[in-house]
Amino acid sequence: NMGGFGMLVKTAGETVEEMVVRAPGSLKVAQAGNPERYGFGVGRAMMNWNTRDTLEKGIQWVHDYRAGKAPFNPMYENFTGLVDKTVPVSVHTQIYQVVMQTILMQKRDLGLDPFIDHGTFDTWRLGAEVEKREMFAIIGPRAIDVPTRGFINWSGSNPERIQGCVAGYQQMGTTRLGFNTDSPVIPQEELQLQAAMGVRYGFDNKNMDAVRGLTIVPAMACGLGDAIGSIEVGKIADLIVITGDPADPRSHVKHVWQSGESVYDTQEESRLW
Repeated sequence: NMGGFGMLVKTAGETVEEMVVRAPGSLKVAQAGNPERYGFGVGRAMMNWNTRDTLEKGIQWVHDYRAGKAPFNPMYENFTGLVDKTVPVSVHTQIYQVVMQTILMQKRDLGLDPFIDHGTFDTWRLGAEVEKREMFAIIGPRAIDVPTRGFINWSGSNPERIQGCVAGYQQMGTTRLGFNTDSPVIPQEELQLQAAMGVRYGFDNKNMDAVRGLTIVPAMACGLGDAIGSIEVGKIADLIVITGDPADPRSHVKHVWQSGESVYDTQEESRLW
């Protein structure tokens, strides 16, 4: 259920040091949807127990190690970031019961900073609970028509409930909403399309919330809202020039600056997307 601690990286740079924003970036947890395929076919009860048991042991090791009561253990070394709340938990979590476990186990019981990283299939019904606990929900993907992968059929008689799930969260009062593609399910190049489809299926964009869901909200979910995600004095100069609303799939990026340095310019090179 735990893929490990990943890095947050930028997509331009000549060296690892230039590309890495933070390492570890987040702990990846998949609560359901994929881990069931492992081995003898584990169920959700075992996955919930195993996830909780591992997290509890890692958290306890941090406290014991700092108190001089436990030897160094490389397996749990990065759990210090979880305890200090400098590293969030990005949880591939979808379906009502599974997202509820994310909220109860990781946020309420263990005091971690998880964010919902999927959140489809009627999990919008938990939107008020997500807001009450000041959690972030990075929602996706939505696809126009991919019946061979089951997305339309899986959502039952009301396919808008997967397509419009981010609008459901919003209507339930959730304010910390972003978008993802669950790449490679949907290519990462189509991230802005996810915001566009959210608006198409009812997401209210009157306060530019779709743009915020592509920028500052995910930055805050990763604990980097004080450095990136919006144009403010003192933040890292990661900027783009785009031809229109970032939530409009007809818009395309013309120029990109990373840390104040030009890394992509369509006047000097061909468009990548």
